[in-house]
Amino acid sequence: MAERDAGGKFTRGNRASRGNRGGRPPNRLRHAVEDLMEPLVEQSVGIIQSALSDADAPLKDRIAAAQTVLAYRFGKPRQRIEVSGAAIGDLLATIDKARADFVHSAAQRAVHQGDSGDERQRTSGSPRKDRKRPRPKG
Repeated sequence: MAERDAGGKFTRGNRASRGNRGGRPPNRLRHAVEDLMEPLVEQSVGIIQSALSDADAPLKDRIAAAQTVLAYRFGKPRQRIEVSGAAIGDLLATIDKARADFVHSAAQRAVHQGDSGDERQRTSGSPRKDRKRPRPKG
């Protein structure tokens, strides 16, 4: 049985609480690559810093370095999609037609429900939901 303390938590050194049993296995390859890349990351940061601070560096290199810093600090800007011209007109026409078809079909359903002799409008799928149930005595 698992050893627990007075609060119900596992005690230190308990075999039941050890390791990552049944969990996702550690990604050894990713960790190995991260270890190999660490010196290169430091070197890359140094290159970006020198490009930003060097006034004699070409302007395109300084702009690229600044964009890299900003992209990692704030994230890349969202790509905006602009719809204009005939495409927006077609979209609005499709929406208007769908709305008109929906209103027409709803009106047809209302007319057909009125012909069945049932004056009450049902809002739920249950046909008996609007009837009052007798209260139990007791």
